Amino acid sequence: MALILAVKTSDPAQFARVFTERPRYPIDDEDVNGETALHWAARFGATNMVSELLKRGADVNKRNDFGMTPLHAAAVGGQVGTLTQLLFAEGCEKGARDFFGQTPLDAARKTRGNLHVCSILATWPLLAEVRELERKCSAGRDTLQKLKAEYNEEKLRNERELEDLVQRSQELDNKKAELTAELKALQAAKKQYTASATKSETASSSKH
Repeated sequence: MALILAVKTSDPAQFARVFTERPRYPIDDEDVNGETALHWAARFGATNMVSELLKRGADVNKRNDFGMTPLHAAAVGGQVGTLTQLLFAEGCEKGARDFFGQTPLDAARKTRGNLHVCSILATWPLLAEVRELERKCSAGRDTLQKLKAEYNEEKLRNERELEDLVQRSQELDNKKAELTAELKALQAAKKQYTASATKSETASSSKH
């Protein structure tokens, strides 16, 4: 009950001290009505406490003796902040019904001054759908950017390889020209040598 008492008395120091002194304190400890610290924090709009409780693994769908979840408690309490936190919490059952068949939206509608809460709960499915579409669009943009970057990288690599091939081809052409010129020089030298040798042989034969 120490954790629940800290929440009910809005005592953040005591709230923190519970976890310091008892690191393994049962996060879903219940009071006489089956309510947990998360129920009370949600009802009182204690966003910091709700955040800490969720981080420590508090059951977002824990039911009290009347079947109400923390989301019901936030809705009845008209607490927009904690209501939104719970809606975003992983695994939160937005349409959970208590033992009287009421959803959080039904419970909020019966409480005066909860028009904003009712509006959030009523439009949440649409908002969730919009957020999912935004997520998919964002993922699509990320994929497109990644593909574009890969394409540019591949293009640059191909351009470099092409430049290397052109340069190599030019070097081979130059080498071919050098070898061709050298071959022609050798052929000319050979021809000249052959002619000279033939001339010498002819002259030698004439003397005899």
